[in-house]
Amino acid sequence: MRQTTRDKIDRAAQPFLLRNGIRGWNMDDFASEAGVTKRTLYQYVASKEDLVEKTLLAYIRNTQTVLALRLQDAPDFRTGLETILAVYPDMIVMFDSFAMQSIFRQYPAIEERLIAQRSSLTADIGAFLRQGQLQGDINADADADVIIQIVQALILYYAKSDPAHLGDKLRQSFQTVMHGFMAKGM
Repeated sequence: MRQTTRDKIDRAAQPFLLRNGIRGWNMDDFASEAGVTKRTLYQYVASKEDLVEKTLLAYIRNTQTVLALRLQDAPDFRTGLETILAVYPDMIVMFDSFAMQSIFRQYPAIEERLIAQRSSLTADIGAFLRQGQLQGDINADADADVIIQIVQALILYYAKSDPAHLGDKLRQSFQTVMHGFMAKGM
């Protein structure tokens, strides 16, 4: 199958940003990496900021889609929860490798749009937890929003205190938190 110009750009963007961050390269460098001319590149992205934003938003949307499909196919709540516990930390670790703080400092407008997209993912997870509560899989007195806030606090804590082990720490912490909210017998 022939690869379109849009596909070339999209496929090259994420690995390029992971490898190079956002500093020390220009659009000429990226165009060369993607195998397109700079003029062609600018037909698809308006600027370096636009490229970074589109790449990050595509990553979040793709992760959200994968997570939604896997939850839909999960035979039971526990399997769905284990899916969240596997996918969400990987997504967070990926964001850390993008050096998000540096992106937000250089391109503050991107942060708002990413937060809006992340809020959509958080809402999906909240809905999943509330459904588990209705089914009796999560303690009736647990609050899905509080569970999510605890998870978000853990992300911030480990991102600052132990970034080298972020994924592992998040997986352990998420499992511990979630098992504490699970209904007895689950």
